[in-house]
Amino acid sequence: MKALLFLGVILATPLIAWASLPTSSVSALLAERPVYFAQDGKGGFFGQTETGKQFTQRVITNDLNVRLHKFTIADYSFYISERGIINAQSDTAALSIYFSLAKV
Repeated sequence: MKALLFLGVILATPLIAWASLPTSSVSALLAERPVYFAQDGKGGFFGQTETGKQFTQRVITNDLNVRLHKFTIADYSFYISERGIINAQSDTAALSIYFSLAKV
């Protein structure tokens, strides 16, 4: 039943879940050096950059055996998987996009 529900979500989720490609300001965010970072005890990390921006990296748990991580810095976030970087507005949308991508 869960698989059927998830399939429905995949089919119903529009492809507009893809965010626009990173801009130079996002590239600048990602280039900032961390002052510190630490593990959160759940497989993720958190920290702060030299300019005071908070960042996190957390594991997205799911019942689909998909290894997916969400990285957030300031107001920008994206997902990382073995199929590449996914820009999505939610965990569900990221999983949907993940299954639409070809295996590497």
